[in-house]
Amino acid sequence: MVLNKYESIIVVCATNFLEFIDKALIQPSQFDWNVEIPNLDVEGRCQTLEARMNKVPKSGDVGLSVIARGTPGFSGADLANLINVVALKATINGQKDVSMANLEFAKDKIMMGSGRKSVVISERSRRLSAFHEGGHALVLPDKDETSFSRKQMLARLDVCIGGRVEEELVFWEGETAYENAKRIHTTHQRELHTLAATFLERETMTAGEIKASLTQVKEQVNRSNIPLASPQPIISATTVQAA
Repeated sequence: MVLNKYESIIVVCATNFLEFIDKALIQPSQFDWNVEIPNLDVEGRCQTLEARMNKVPKSGDVGLSVIARGTPGFSGADLANLINVVALKATINGQKDVSMANLEFAKDKIMMGSGRKSVVISERSRRLSAFHEGGHALVLPDKDETSFSRKQMLARLDVCIGGRVEEELVFWEGETAYENAKRIHTTHQRELHTLAATFLERETMTAGEIKASLTQVKEQVNRSNIPLASPQPIISATTVQAA
């Protein structure tokens, strides 16, 4: 078909891999506008999951909004792949309905790869990881933001350094980092130990489970009038034995 500038025809092209397109085709004289469509936000991910899971039999514990919040940066294709992994996992398990555990498994597999159950991890490494992740959870912000003030950016640094601070407080290692993160963790040692113990057993927790666990600790402390801060670490780096 031969086109000329007097014909009212609009040509629209779409691709997921702009880097593979011939440079001569995408130079300014060829197309007037380039529109970049970003990956889905949390609401878009939730709607996409609901649409794709509409005809999939689900158990009562399935919370698609939880999966949507836990998959930042996922595209529609990524979510479609997630549903495929979910269906395959449920089939392998002989399940008639898809469970929340299937969704969490699929999300973790796509984001982090398949788990290596045969790997032998020392008890010290397991405890170090549990306290490290618990340290992040204690100073995690309430919601995602698209623009940040200076205070918010400093808060994000607190989250990043939180895990390292817990390694120092619990295992007596390393040097002092951001004092704000250290103050938070020193004040909330009982909450940290509760989270770490749960991570050692289950490896993952939802936001609701973390909040419920922290609320329970605070209620116990209020009833017993015991201060939150723990003056001594529960384990020393010199006394841990490898598993």
